[in-house]
Amino acid sequence: MSEKEATEANEIQSSLTDQNVDGKSYKILLPDGTDVNVIKNWTQMEEARARMKVDLTLLPLLIAGFFVLQLDRGNLSNALTSTLREDVGLSSYQINVGQQLLSLGIVIGEIPSNYVLQKIGPALWLPFQILVWGAIALAQGWIRNYGGYIATRFLLGIGESGFIPGGLYTLSKFYTAKELGRRHTIYFVGNLLASALSGLIAAGILQDLTGVNGWSGWRWLFFIEGVCTLFVGIVYLFLLPKSTQDTSTLLFPKWQMFNERERYILTQRLLLDDPLKALDLKRSVKWKDIGKAVTQWRVWLHFLLTLTALSTAGPINTYLPTIVRQMGYTQFQANAMSTIGTWISLVYLLIIGQIQDRYKPRAATIIVISGLQAVFTIVLRCVTTTAGNTTRLAILIMVQSFISLPHIGNTSWVSVNSRLPTDRAVHLALVVMAANCGGIYSSQILNSDDGPYFTSAFTALAVITCVCFLVSVITYLQYIYTNKELTKKYGEVQVKESFDIKKNIDGEGFIVLDCSEQEYSNHTDRYKTFRFTP
Repeated sequence: MSEKEATEANEIQSSLTDQNVDGKSYKILLPDGTDVNVIKNWTQMEEARARMKVDLTLLPLLIAGFFVLQLDRGNLSNALTSTLREDVGLSSYQINVGQQLLSLGIVIGEIPSNYVLQKIGPALWLPFQILVWGAIALAQGWIRNYGGYIATRFLLGIGESGFIPGGLYTLSKFYTAKELGRRHTIYFVGNLLASALSGLIAAGILQDLTGVNGWSGWRWLFFIEGVCTLFVGIVYLFLLPKSTQDTSTLLFPKWQMFNERERYILTQRLLLDDPLKALDLKRSVKWKDIGKAVTQWRVWLHFLLTLTALSTAGPINTYLPTIVRQMGYTQFQANAMSTIGTWISLVYLLIIGQIQDRYKPRAATIIVISGLQAVFTIVLRCVTTTAGNTTRLAILIMVQSFISLPHIGNTSWVSVNSRLPTDRAVHLALVVMAANCGGIYSSQILNSDDGPYFTSAFTALAVITCVCFLVSVITYLQYIYTNKELTKKYGEVQVKESFDIKKNIDGEGFIVLDCSEQEYSNHTDRYKTFRFTP
């Protein structure tokens, strides 16, 4: 650093004394041998205003993208209450194959999609994805046979692959670690809101548009919801900011959504929160980064957790409207009533978000939720042949209400336990891959041959949900054990606030945050200053 820069830094720091500003100057030493200087010359009010602006711009966009993704992914269940089977000539087995191919497409495209995302940036890749899968979702309205059905389901999976972890990765580029927990929860509101509203939307479309212009209701359903997705993709082109450093959008490259001061605050505070993000800002991801992230064995526990947690999602979400209709309810009632569990789930999610924000429990909430999911699934299996329709429906709704919650908590858990930004992106992609691997194997669990009580299906789901509960407990215990072993080996970890300022100030007056190559050169050394969150 030059003498002139050091002088200017000292002048700024001294001028901020009477303005209720930190004013401290930091020098971050990076693993690539370079350093980055940060002067914390902003007030808490300025930071809060900048963060609020992100909340009101970026977050609604990501929620809208997740909303239409879930709408296009899940509307098949509503289409099945219409005349889709008869018009296209599909059996239950063939319908399940289509769902398996949807999940397979997502799994195949997950890692490559995230690689491209980090190469070209979310502002370009996310809108492209939405427009592609929106066009495919729209095309489903014209399918005529089994071949067209499975082709569009597989391509829809390819198109949607990577969007969920891509959205989570985008959040991590704008928010600090302590802010991400609540934003993760809010982001997944888009998913649950779509699941909750999809039945109501479908009920209206199927009731009012069936037969209009000679089209079946399910064709109108795919068409209208596909158009909505294309609209969201176009909005992304106009409004999705590129980064905290450059908040222009793809179609408005000369317009900055945030002013220069806001961009400065948003970028610098991320560097102070996680100094290694400075390295992430300076280079793109490489295949070796992906390799390092994948070979961290603990992420595979999170993979298994989501793999088992979402085992009930495929069969229940796909066939619940059909099961409800078989109980004697009308098409409109079946589609509307199949959303009740998701509305309950949405309430649970908001409560969990508040608890995690205040008390920071990661494993505890997942263990409790997965345990309740297992209990209600076991109860469903025990009473499915003896209980009346009202009781069966009530228990099915409770099972549905817990379907997504362990997976949502798991994404937040794996994110906070990923030390490097590239690790975080790959680990989130793996967890979302697990969700769709679950869709591959679970799509054939529930079959019409097992109806109307589906005893074999519910037995399998009860066993799998019990495994999910056990995996969540094992994951928690291994983090506790690992942290104890790391403390024995390296001693208590020093957090930023406990730095001895006198010992960490260089000759130019900068507080040195040492993230040099010696400290972070491999995945063993990094544990000197990092502990897992159980």
